[in-house]
Order: sequence, then structure tokens, then C-alpha cells
Amino acid sequence: MNMHRLRRWQKRDFIITVGMIATAIVLFHSQLLGEYSIYLFGGLFLSSLCLLLIGVGIRAYIKQKWTRKSLDLGMKCIMVIPIHESPDEKRFELHIMLPRKPYTKVQLLREFIQDMEKLYRFAKKQTATLVFIGTTHQVFRKAVRKTVEAWGLEWEETDQLHDPTAIMSAFDWRMALKRFYGKKVNIRRPPKEDWKTIIVQYKGGDSKC
Repeated sequence: MNMHRLRRWQKRDFIITVGMIATAIVLFHSQLLGEYSIYLFGGLFLSSLCLLLIGVGIRAYIKQKWTRKSLDLGMKCIMVIPIHESPDEKRFELHIMLPRKPYTKVQLLREFIQDMEKLYRFAKKQTATLVFIGTTHQVFRKAVRKTVEAWGLEWEETDQLHDPTAIMSAFDWRMALKRFYGKKVNIRRPPKEDWKTIIVQYKGGDSKC
């Protein structure tokens, strides 16, 4: 499971729920099944709510599990999601966690870089190759590039998005700004072409690291 699949699952549940409720309303008003229409309406309506609530609960549990593991690593703003593990290589997907309290612009970048340093210290304790993958906009990619280049690590950027659902709509961008900064801030939403995937690789046992 990764964040892309989680978001697709959430979107699919929403579409199915809306479809079931709409079907129930149409069948109830049309009275196609006569006196049984009310039972079908109730069954479809309750089933759609159960589907929605169960999905919300499971996704919340998964996110909470990822958050706990990230906090155990000492992270404050980066969520670290393990997506592949073998004796020779471990892959992690990185995302920005929702803050417990609002940031300033400077605080967010400072904590992001501090979390990168903690990930670097974590990587140096590993013997396997570690690969960190994140889909984000130019601001965070620039911070990543500047930080990992100072450590001599390998990195690359690609237009092939690892997590296409990371790209935010105008509404999602406004909501994210409100959650992160707690007030109205004037930060332009990055255009679609500004979102890329950056991949950082740490080779366990590499002497230059």
C-alpha cells in the first residue's frame, strides 16, 4: 500500500457511495418495485454509508500507522512509508505530514531539512541500499537537491510521477495552506508541470557517504 493507492481507494469509495445513494433515491421515487422500493432504498442507503465509514476507518488506521512509524524515526514533518523491502534494498515513499500546529514558511522548510538529516543518519546505520521517493513541487525538490548534494548522494528527477495524485486542485491547495499555516497566505499553486518525482539513493557501506 502507498499513498497513491490510498487516495485512489478513497476516490473510488466516494464514487461508489454517491452512485448507490443516487440509485436508491431514483428507485424510491420511481416506485418500480412498489411497496418493496422503501426496503431497497433503505438497504442501498445503509450499505453505502457502511462502505463509506468502513473505508474511512481503515484508511485512517493505515495513515496513523505510517505516522507512528515516522514519529518513531524522529520525523516532525516527513511521513516515511515503506513500499518495498529486500535484503539488498529498501524503498520508502516520502510525504509531508499534516502539522500539529501551524507553521510559518521558514519553519516548514527548516523542519523539512532537519527531517532529511535524520533520514540520512538513519540511512547510515543500514547495510542495504535505501531509496527515498517523493512526488512534489519545485520548492521541496530544491531543498532536497541542495541537501543531498552536500552529502554526496545520488539523486535524479523524473517527469514520470510516482504519485500522480499528489498534484493538488485549487481547492485542495487552499485547504492545505490553511492546515499548514493556519491563516490565509498568498502562495501560488504550482502548475501541473511543476510537479515531478525526485529519487534519492543511499548505498549502504558507501565510503563517500
